[in-house]
Amino acid sequence: EDKDKEKDKDKDKDKDKDISFLPAAAGVEKKETHPSLEEIMKYAQETYLSVDAEHFYHYYEANGWRMGQNDMKDWKAAVRAWEGNGMGNRSAPKQTSYLDEYKAAMEMARLEEAKTI
Repeated sequence: EDKDKEKDKDKDKDKDKDISFLPAAAGVEKKETHPSLEEIMKYAQETYLSVDAEHFYHYYEANGWRMGQNDMKDWKAAVRAWEGNGMGNRSAPKQTSYLDEYKAAMEMARLEEAKTI
C-alpha cells in the first residue's frame, strides 16, 4: 500500500513537470507568425494585386496584426480586402492644403525674385 502511494506521488510530480496535457488557454502560448514585407510583396505580385505592400505591412505591424479587436486570421485575405476597400495602389495625387499651396507660391515668388537680381 505504501509503495502504491509512493508511485502516485511520483506520477503527480511528473505530471507537474509535463504541461502537454494543459489546454492552450491555460498559459501554453502558441508562437504566432506574421508575414514579412517580402512575403506580402510576393503575394501581391503573384495575384496581380496593386496593393502598396509596404503601407499594408506597416499599418498592421503597428496594430499588432489585429483587425478591430480580433487577431488577423488570414493575412492573404486581408491583402485582398485591402485592395477591395480602395487601399490598393496609393499613388493617387495627394490633396494639398491651403497652407501647402501658400508655401509653394511663396517659394516660387522667392525664386522669381532671385532670378532678377
